[in-house]
Amino acid sequence: RPMSWFRSLLAHRRLPWVLAAFGIVLTLPSLFIGWAMDDHVLRYASAGGEGISSELYKPTGLFGFLGDPEVVRSLKERGSLPWWTADGFLLAFWRPLSSLTHWIDFRLWPENPLLMHLQSVLFYGLLVFVVTHLYRQTLTPVWVAGLAALLFAVDDAHGQAVAWISARSSLLATIFGSLTLIAHDRWRMRGWKAGAILGPLAFLLSLLSKEMGAAFGGYLAAHVAFVDKNPWRTRIGALAPYVVVLLGWRLLYRVLGYGVSASGMYVDPLAEPLNFAAAAVERAPSMILGLWAQPPADLATFGPEPLPTVIWLLGTTLLVLLFILFKPFLDGERTARFWATGMILSLLLTSTSLPANRYLLVPSLGAMGLLALFLQGWREGWPGSSRSHVWRGLAKVSAVFFLVIHLVLAPFALAYSTWALAAPAGVATNVARSLPDDPALSEQQLVIVNAPDFLLFTGFLFPIRFMEQLPVAKRQSVLATGPVELSLRRVDERTIAIRSDQGFPSGFTDRVYRSDDQQFAPAQKIQLPGMDVEIIAIHNENLVREAVFRFDVPLEDPSLRWFRWDVGAFVSFQPPGIGDTIRLEPARFSVVAPVEQDSLARTKRRDSRRRAP
Repeated sequence: RPMSWFRSLLAHRRLPWVLAAFGIVLTLPSLFIGWAMDDHVLRYASAGGEGISSELYKPTGLFGFLGDPEVVRSLKERGSLPWWTADGFLLAFWRPLSSLTHWIDFRLWPENPLLMHLQSVLFYGLLVFVVTHLYRQTLTPVWVAGLAALLFAVDDAHGQAVAWISARSSLLATIFGSLTLIAHDRWRMRGWKAGAILGPLAFLLSLLSKEMGAAFGGYLAAHVAFVDKNPWRTRIGALAPYVVVLLGWRLLYRVLGYGVSASGMYVDPLAEPLNFAAAAVERAPSMILGLWAQPPADLATFGPEPLPTVIWLLGTTLLVLLFILFKPFLDGERTARFWATGMILSLLLTSTSLPANRYLLVPSLGAMGLLALFLQGWREGWPGSSRSHVWRGLAKVSAVFFLVIHLVLAPFALAYSTWALAAPAGVATNVARSLPDDPALSEQQLVIVNAPDFLLFTGFLFPIRFMEQLPVAKRQSVLATGPVELSLRRVDERTIAIRSDQGFPSGFTDRVYRSDDQQFAPAQKIQLPGMDVEIIAIHNENLVREAVFRFDVPLEDPSLRWFRWDVGAFVSFQPPGIGDTIRLEPARFSVVAPVEQDSLARTKRRDSRRRAP
């Protein structure tokens, strides 16, 4: 029968190889995406670009973006960081192992992103291979382990981590973290003494790949609580090497100057425990929804209101439903408790950043193991014969829903998600090309009145134009961001006031540069080379309602080059006359196909050249 054949396939000894190959095939569309976001910074650093942290020039420091206060100040003055960047802003990650793989890439094939993507695809195949062995070691019968591995291999939430070159660190951290669990389980459950050394070693390599590796501490704790059957004293003692590794890594991380602070996107759990707890409550439901029901967790970050609120409510509801569904398994099955606890703890530890699917690799280990046990119950009988008819009806409906989402739709969604990154990946490049090729730009201050978002649309202008051998502005000033209507009033010869009743900066990622604790204040002044900013009025959501921008020279001075946002590109802008007021429509952006977007950018660039003074 079909079901018997399917079980035999899931129990086949060569399944790890089959699933690894399947995972590779499904993620092959990512080969043709090209560069995206942080990839431009890695390219720029590898090409010897100036004005960045010295860490970025080191083979093991490519993710130490903004760790030097002097570099942060310099980048803020140049405009690579926005004027609202908070004092004490720090954003530097210590990922030496992942950094080394990128350093090798840029030494061997610096202008060939396809080969870099291929490396990530192969790493995903290796991850699936390792995870299949992990499930086979911890789940019985063997076909259930195979089902969990299949669910993991085709999980569409993994697409981002594979498709984005800079996100390769997530793959490496999960590979070494899974090896940690394999070694630890074999040591504690089968007496494999080498696991006592190889487990902590693999854990260290996971941490050196990405901070995400710390999330495997949740699975280790769950293993001690629910899988390990040795006396409690020896169970706790078995965790000691991992605690030493974790504390040593954390200490060295801080001593070397790495970490995050004053950012609304990233939270340090140890340095900001209360903020971390609040962030977990805000972010975890969105991650749960992306993990179990397919709407990308990114919608909570990039979606317009009220979508983030809807996503949070749906995620919270789903979390309650999952608890009701899985409680019989959690009551009677220690393995289910292991996977559920590991999933929850790792999900909380990955809530240190804004919700995104690329952070779901580690929690998905527990989720797919738990789902496989649930689907086994659907086929072989639910635990607890006294369960009510209401629960059984709900369980059957949920089983069909999860089966459709995670086995029928997921493979197609995974392949699509690895290709779908192509459109947003090309945004920054196409926007950078929309600026004129005029050599005079290299001696001018680029003044961008409005943009949908700072990071995604203006944060990579310098490295992209440098790498494409286009004129790079001497300095840039981005005045306002977000999909909000702006009112521009010319105060005097050198001053322009910008007002928005909706508040700015309100772009997708503008929270990156300023934590929620750092409030704007009326009469607050920010002094920058060539321009001063004074905040006049505050919006009720820690946004600016009105600000005045005073330049050192008249606004019509040839040293200033003005642009505004217009449907996917920057076009030339003429400041209003003294005493005049003009309105700008909200700076919106709709992702279109890469070819269409590139054509649109070229058209806008031609228009910009015609209108340029």
